[in-house]
Amino acid sequence: MKSHTPEGQRLIEVIKYSGEGNVEAFARKIGIGNLKSNRRGEALRRVMRGENKLSDKIANKIIEHYPKFNKGWLLTGTGYRFNRTKNDDFKDCPYCREKDKIVKEQSEIIDFLRKKLIKYEENLESEPKTKAV
Repeated sequence: MKSHTPEGQRLIEVIKYSGEGNVEAFARKIGIGNLKSNRRGEALRRVMRGENKLSDKIANKIIEHYPKFNKGWLLTGTGYRFNRTKNDDFKDCPYCREKDKIVKEQSEIIDFLRKKLIKYEENLESEPKTKAV
């Protein structure tokens, strides 16, 4: 698995959210890259590898197409990932749906293990105590 910079990780999150599937498609969607060289996603890949910083110009293009993302978070990693509004609705967010699914599955596992632990403790309490010889 490739190692990405923190900026690269944030870009990956935005690309996942977009549903575009790959860097080239995402670059095409936000309108960046060299159309003639067939290297449309190269600017984003350089950011992911740590060769370049995420520019204000690219960040603005991303925010223009995905305004829910917080530009400060995108550029620096600080603050909230999404801009906060009174009517936040992330039902259209694939990343959020996946996170919610994982949280639900983990909660079910925790509940299952909690019940097993209670039964185990009850069995221990009900066993006759033996003296050490």
